Amino acid sequence: MIGYAAMTAILAAVDQGAKYWIDQQEAEGFPRPVKHTKDRVWLYHNQNRGFPFGFLKEQEKLVRTLPLVLISGLGGIFCYLLPKKGHRAEKLGLSLLLGGAVSNLIDRYWRGYVVDYVNLRFGWMKKVVLNLGDILVALGSLLLLTAQIAGDAKEALAAKKEQKAAISVNKMENIC
Repeated sequence: MIGYAAMTAILAAVDQGAKYWIDQQEAEGFPRPVKHTKDRVWLYHNQNRGFPFGFLKEQEKLVRTLPLVLISGLGGIFCYLLPKKGHRAEKLGLSLLLGGAVSNLIDRYWRGYVVDYVNLRFGWMKKVVLNLGDILVALGSLLLLTAQIAGDAKEALAAKKEQKAAISVNKMENIC
């Protein structure tokens, strides 16, 4: 139980540490490639005052309040699931998602903007500068979606088996 909560805090702290390190660098040093990545990973120091890609950056109050509300709701679900047995995929997904989201929320309230610092130069990602928090939110969301789809498929399969069993029982009753 504590492991998932600790993971959430550690992930947020690691992203905050990276952002702090980026903030301490001279602005003239950006953008720059990361050594030994064959120019596939670059470091930036971007200040995003909006949602992804600067969306709604002029709506400061909304950009700060909406994530706080969403994170509070997801945190409540996380706290509800933590003591329950099973639900490992959901717990892990929420841990990843909340670790990244909390780190970005800290930025919004502490700095007034989210620090985006990494660019992965692969395909469509070449135009995107993000941070570890963004990656964690995406991975956590993907894991939660996958867990939901798998759970729905499992329920549908169980219902189908139950329906077949009921049909078999009805056929047996009609024969007798």
